[in-house]
Amino acid sequence: MNRLRSIADLVSMEQMFALFIRGGMGFLFGFFIGIVAMMLTFWTYPGRAPIWLLVFTVAIGASFATFLSFLKPEVPNRVMAIGLGISLVGGIVGSWLGFLYAEVFYPDGVRNVYFISYGTVRSPAVVAFVMGAAIVSTITGSIYYAFRLFRYHEV
Repeated sequence: MNRLRSIADLVSMEQMFALFIRGGMGFLFGFFIGIVAMMLTFWTYPGRAPIWLLVFTVAIGASFATFLSFLKPEVPNRVMAIGLGISLVGGIVGSWLGFLYAEVFYPDGVRNVYFISYGTVRSPAVVAFVMGAAIVSTITGSIYYAFRLFRYHEV
């Protein structure tokens, strides 16, 4: 019983609220900014955008929004750079996982034989890129933020 009380003293409600609120905001902002990045890619690239460009721009948009939700301006620049890198890697991995998911469930809506994405934003397949990038970058950003939160008590 004494052991459980000491673990409960380590985790405060303030820390849990901070983690869950920032995580939720990171997912929502990541999803919306990922959609904006996807639409900007379709509007600015002449013709049909290659899949790799679409996946990377969605990943960059979603991971940057996730990074901003976990940003603490008072920490050193090294810690901010590590957080941005972790969110960016998570966004790229999640966006590629979303691409693979969409390719399995929507084989005609993701690519054609030239590995070029279709030029419609309304395809249900391309939203899987955004969801994958938003979910995985939020998870990786939350893990890093939780480590900093519980190790160094940065709320």
